[in-house]
Amino acid sequence: TVELPPGDLLKSNGPWRTQLRHMLKIDKIPAAQGPILGVDEVITSSLGKIRLHAISAAIAADMESHVVALEAKNAQLPFLVVRAVADPFDRAIPSAAYDALGADGRPLIGRVLRRLLVRPHQLPGLIGVARDTSKAMKALKTVGSLDGGRFGFLS
Repeated sequence: TVELPPGDLLKSNGPWRTQLRHMLKIDKIPAAQGPILGVDEVITSSLGKIRLHAISAAIAADMESHVVALEAKNAQLPFLVVRAVADPFDRAIPSAAYDALGADGRPLIGRVLRRLLVRPHQLPGLIGVARDTSKAMKALKTVGSLDGGRFGFLS
């Protein structure tokens, strides 16, 4: 389920969720299932993340899933959202990481380094975000490779 910013709920495809849950269980891949809150801005503070969870009961918030879900709904297409969380609710994002990704998703190293020159105390937090991002990308790659990368949905 994806919750849009005005509070509308869009349900993902039930059979696809069941199929994915089954494949994750077979491969012993830990996963949580629940609503994702669509937001229009990055939630940088842990307090902000906790507040959003308390209001919505969402297990994650992101800026992309609701856009995809809405486009799928408008095109009358089924959809499924798979997210790997790189910034859990109990971790604030260091300000040096704000806007630190390019349009292609790659880190803008120069921008981050310039910000670190001004706030070097943020280095441990950035290392934590980088570590969690690496784990999240590895998890997505693992899930994406299930059933030849098709999730069994093409049949």
